Amino acid sequence: MRLEEDLKMMDIAVNALRRQIGDEDKCNLAIKRELEKGPARVRVLSREELKIEIKKYKNMSLKIIKEFQRTGGKVPAYAQKLAKEDADGGNSQVGLKVEKS
Repeated sequence: MRLEEDLKMMDIAVNALRRQIGDEDKCNLAIKRELEKGPARVRVLSREELKIEIKKYKNMSLKIIKEFQRTGGKVPAYAQKLAKEDADGGNSQVGLKVEKS
């Protein structure tokens, strides 16, 4: 349980710094640079790096969906949920599971 609380606090701190700096690309680059310091090695991506990648590909998918809609094409079935989230305002947070109370 303590690990979950620590991870939540880390997420809050990173998001606060991102809001303060205001440039998400600059923040992502700084985070990646810090995580890649040291000798070259094979390593698993960190949680922050994975969230950055997920957000990048989600934005690409949203652009493709909007292009489908703009040209009058039908949005594929597997992308319907993402299109609906975007139409609702896109307030969902990437990578966070919503727990039922």
